[in-house]
Amino acid sequence: MFDQLKRICNNVKKLDSDKILKKVFDNKGVQQQVIDLNQEQLRDRHVTAEGKAITRNYSAVSQRLYGKPNSAIILYDTGEFYNSIKVKSESDAIIVKGDNIKATEHGDINLDGYIGGKAIGLDEKSLSEIRDFVQPMAIEEVRSAIFK
Repeated sequence: MFDQLKRICNNVKKLDSDKILKKVFDNKGVQQQVIDLNQEQLRDRHVTAEGKAITRNYSAVSQRLYGKPNSAIILYDTGEFYNSIKVKSESDAIIVKGDNIKATEHGDINLDGYIGGKAIGLDEKSLSEIRDFVQPMAIEEVRSAIFK
């Protein structure tokens, strides 16, 4: 009985939060959830990664010629930008990146400057949602590491 208790105590001492979080964020479902939250921020809530409202609206010309709504820009024309968003899990960080430079007939546009903040990344609301999403997985990883 004491051997089992010692083993559990040693396993607790060996817990590595970075390793556990890396394993959780290596999960393709978790990565897709991060991407979905980032896209939802832009498309539905019209906010930047810093949580600032995107106040730049589609122009009257874009509304008339391209059928854009009379609302904040959502950075979705062909899907190229949204499809470029990727998540990478590293040993001490979770990296969300994408191609935020759009080539136009008038030259390249940095989408961050265009919307007045970072397009790629999660605001506090989305971070809260991803924490809730990964918490059960992280708890299971901790249990598994302790009781192996």
